[in-house]
Amino acid sequence: MMNSNECNSPQITFAINNDVLSSARQIPQNQSFSIVAFTSINCLLSLMNTKQWTIAQCNTTNEQCSRTVLLDNILNQLPTSTTSVLYVPARTLAYGTYQLNYSVYMNARSTVSSYKITYISIIQSEIIVNLLPNDTSWITRDRSNYKYGVNNDRSILTIQPYSLQSNRTYEFKVVLTNIHNLSLPSTGYALVQVQDLNQIDATIA
Repeated sequence: MMNSNECNSPQITFAINNDVLSSARQIPQNQSFSIVAFTSINCLLSLMNTKQWTIAQCNTTNEQCSRTVLLDNILNQLPTSTTSVLYVPARTLAYGTYQLNYSVYMNARSTVSSYKITYISIIQSEIIVNLLPNDTSWITRDRSNYKYGVNNDRSILTIQPYSLQSNRTYEFKVVLTNIHNLSLPSTGYALVQVQDLNQIDATIA
């Protein structure tokens, strides 16, 4: 007779464990991420096992999570969906909170299995403002313009001749506002120093 202790359920742990919906791991949408699972096998019959990830979208109000055909298709297209390390490329998932379920089934006895869940929240990517050049710039008063870029592109600004006083340093500030969340503005700065360049022509006979 086969001893029931010959094949016990695997023990699963996550490298980063967020098993509470309200404490989901926050991941910006423009970043790839991985979820690493460690499995301890205790089965004398065989070490062979089958790994599988599933994903469900969660409603943070009623704390209910449900799988959809779309999410199943997205997950099935990931090469790592049947490995212990799930790798998700950037922008794969839409904004929202998700429940990820990692299951391990022992091949020698299909009724012996374990699973563990973790939660992630895909959030809006941080806007990073870089003014180029992002150091002190030098602008000559006789070779500059002042207008917005082509098609009124307000991310491009040039300075007209003699608009700025010579021998002074000006700070330019740009503010980008997220149209989906006005409470997430991003700001960048650049210092511009204005100098006069006097061109001298000399003729030696």
